[in-house]
Amino acid sequence: MQNSPLQLEDYMMKRLRFALTSPLKEILDAGVYDPLDLEVSAETNKRNDPSCWRSEILIRSKDEKEGNYPYSFELVYVGFFRVVEGFPSDRIEQMVRANAPALLYSAAREALMYLTGRGRLPAIMLPSVTFIEPPKQQVQKQAHKSSSTKKPRSGGKKKL
Repeated sequence: MQNSPLQLEDYMMKRLRFALTSPLKEILDAGVYDPLDLEVSAETNKRNDPSCWRSEILIRSKDEKEGNYPYSFELVYVGFFRVVEGFPSDRIEQMVRANAPALLYSAAREALMYLTGRGRLPAIMLPSVTFIEPPKQQVQKQAHKSSSTKKPRSGGKKKL
């Protein structure tokens, strides 16, 4: 076994909203539930030190008013990470953006399993997801970054 080049220094739950979507009797009487529909988003940014990163992940149930799913929830986790010395600098950003939110997602999965696994309703186990961007999106982001970093013309206002 080898330590990961991405070390989790600390993490915390920033927000938790959790509720039953209907009165308990109605949910228990339904017996069969719609599949879980999720919204998952992540934002990962470098901090002052190039080896230090902050990642925030949001996991939210969708369509809570419409379907037949027993829970409505939203979790936000924030994590602080450090890349070990010696990791190739040209691979740091890709590695952090894929792995930091994945580590936080695992913490959120455990929290939901704990919250929902103590009663008569089914426990929520979040499905596996990936935070690796498909190559097409990576190219589009690079093009957007380079076009948005153009220098302003003389006499123009600078964006802050």
